[in-house]
Amino acid sequence: MKLIYPNTAFSMPLKWFTIVVLLVLFALLLTFAFKYLVSFSFSLLLLKNFIDTVFLIVFAVVLEKIIPFTNYVKLDFRQRLINSLALAIISVSVWVLVTYSSSVILFGIEARDEIIKLLPVTALIGSLLYLIELLIINYRTVKLNIEYGNEAELETEKTDKPNAVAVEESNEKENGYLERIALKTGQKIHVILIPDIVYIQSDGDYVQLNTENGKYIKEETMKYFEANLHPQKFVRIHRSYIVNVEKIARIELFEKNSQMLMLKNGHQIKASTTGYKMLREVLNL
Repeated sequence: MKLIYPNTAFSMPLKWFTIVVLLVLFALLLTFAFKYLVSFSFSLLLLKNFIDTVFLIVFAVVLEKIIPFTNYVKLDFRQRLINSLALAIISVSVWVLVTYSSSVILFGIEARDEIIKLLPVTALIGSLLYLIELLIINYRTVKLNIEYGNEAELETEKTDKPNAVAVEESNEKENGYLERIALKTGQKIHVILIPDIVYIQSDGDYVQLNTENGKYIKEETMKYFEANLHPQKFVRIHRSYIVNVEKIARIELFEKNSQMLMLKNGHQIKASTTGYKMLREVLNL
């Protein structure tokens, strides 16, 4: 019986066979690349690179677990960049330290000068491999989210139509404006009170509801929320943002004829000229 991994198309035997092949090939490539830089014997250099590659694969497996767990694909670009750089620095630094340690153990401390010659190349290789691994994980995570989303939609259409209707009806209005929003994530239904929304951000064919308790994705348009939220409480300050006026901590000059909104949750949003004009009208400035 073959065990199928949920986050990959490989069966268990094929996956491990692929890993072993890559392990051997990569160790050989490193050995041929390094043998011209140092005077170590080919066999010891191959053993060292084999050990280093094992640790590299372990790091890759750890990253596969860490990055999806952090909900990476749903973060905004700045947060993704910061998280990716932090993980890159940690991963590459640890791998370089491991390769240095394995070299000292195999070749002895007296060969330290030659070992140090390999560290810049090792760091460069580690950085490139980290970038490739990050792209692969990102692709798999996005693909998995799409597949799970499609499955959830089909399941809702087939077996949970009354609940779907209830979710739509729970987007209740009072005095013509939304008071709460309900959305379904898998088997969970989240009810978001409108006053808890800090801001709404456009996200392709979806919108991201940023609340005091977290972020939620809903398949809806910005125009829908602009038309159905109270205009004295929510202002579209940019084509990509609608802000809860009560969640604004202060407004600062960003550039000439440009304003930056400092929100109470610590986020910052730049207002367009038209958006700031509308905001001033609401705030009676």
